[in-house]
Amino acid sequence: MKTPDTRRLLALILLAMFSLVLAALPPFAPVRKADVGFIFYSIERDSVVLAHNAGSRFVYASNVKLITTAAALHHLGGGHRFYTHLAYDDSTRTLFLKGGAQATTTSEDFYLLAMNLAERDMLPVDTLVVDDYLYGDNRYTLSAGEDDDGDNAYLAYTGPLCFNYNAVRIAVKPTTVGQPPEVHLRAPGGYVQIDNRARTVEGQAHHLDITTESIDGHTTVLVSGAIGAERRRPVVKYKRIYHPTEYYTAALLAGIGASAATPVRRAVLPDSLFAADSLRTWWLASPPLREELRTMNVWSSNMMAETLTRVLGLHILDDPDAGARVIEAFCRDELGHEVELVNGSGLGNGFNQIPPEAMLALLRWAWSQPLLSIDFFGSLPVWGEEGTVHDTPEFEQAGVIRAKTGALSNVAALSGIMQGASGELYLFTWVVNDFPLTGKLDRFTYRNRMLKAIWQEL
Repeated sequence: MKTPDTRRLLALILLAMFSLVLAALPPFAPVRKADVGFIFYSIERDSVVLAHNAGSRFVYASNVKLITTAAALHHLGGGHRFYTHLAYDDSTRTLFLKGGAQATTTSEDFYLLAMNLAERDMLPVDTLVVDDYLYGDNRYTLSAGEDDDGDNAYLAYTGPLCFNYNAVRIAVKPTTVGQPPEVHLRAPGGYVQIDNRARTVEGQAHHLDITTESIDGHTTVLVSGAIGAERRRPVVKYKRIYHPTEYYTAALLAGIGASAATPVRRAVLPDSLFAADSLRTWWLASPPLREELRTMNVWSSNMMAETLTRVLGLHILDDPDAGARVIEAFCRDELGHEVELVNGSGLGNGFNQIPPEAMLALLRWAWSQPLLSIDFFGSLPVWGEEGTVHDTPEFEQAGVIRAKTGALSNVAALSGIMQGASGELYLFTWVVNDFPLTGKLDRFTYRNRMLKAIWQEL
């Protein structure tokens, strides 16, 4: 058993060792000392054993989702569910639907819904009336702090109605030389359209350009360029869609076997409608929040984080645009740190600057909550096994970390829990900003090299 003097000596040795690492080791040379921050806290010893720039503010990118996760568990609880309510008037064969910010609805949910509606005599549907006014007339929004000038899936809009994460999977596969390739979409219904101008050519390479645009009330997938006929695997891209309500309703109608020409209209529907004895009612329910958070953090879904941020604003301050203020108040009241946030996802270069000491305070707060800690740390991906930490070059010891990643163009961050090589548990946070984008070393390999060097000594 280590005595207090031994522990202090060990901490001093580790600090001295890591000063040398920062200053001397070639793999770490591309970054200035001021651009790196980290803290490693021993749970067993209740003390910080390594720290660098702990009070400096850094852009933490998607590590902001950890704060959103904690605030959501604190205010809503791990068992909270999101509901989409349905009611059916069999005299007019009208289906009423009210969106409740259920972020993880997929094609499979609609196929199951069709069976449930059939069992309850809520089919067929001749008219669909949709209430997507949960946030007022602002049906869908992009994360605050992010320019609305891209089509990547990580820029997906959020809204009261969400389907397939408000993105579309596009797979392009070759045919015969000189002919257009096949374009496959995972998007039931006719909302997503295809404009295929590509050609199949000889060879295995591809030079495809795959984008999405908003055209005439639809999301159109534009495919141009060339793909080799000998290519065995399709080229797969995920892109955002532009009209979440229309995407949702088209997929819903297809899922329940209704005509694509079924009239759809928007209206504000009172909650009492979905409890009326004269109507047949049903609902779609999300998994418990703890499971939603795991999906969000394992895959770092910005759309889910922004949905949750708006729900927090609505739930606490009756204002969906005030979610960031709710999360800031949580940091101030529960963690004792003042932070300035523009969103709950971490999107946006230069925003959401947080000191490592505040991030450690968050981890310690979560660890101190007997049941909440299970939901919080259980939401984090396992190192070397899944999600955004599935591939961990130069730090291949799978399972020794559960942590949330953060990444922007010149930012990398990682925060969570680590089991050191000695077996001791540590809460840790690590971040680099202004990482040079030129050179052979990328910011993730740099991260892994530094973390492995620390892990081996802990």
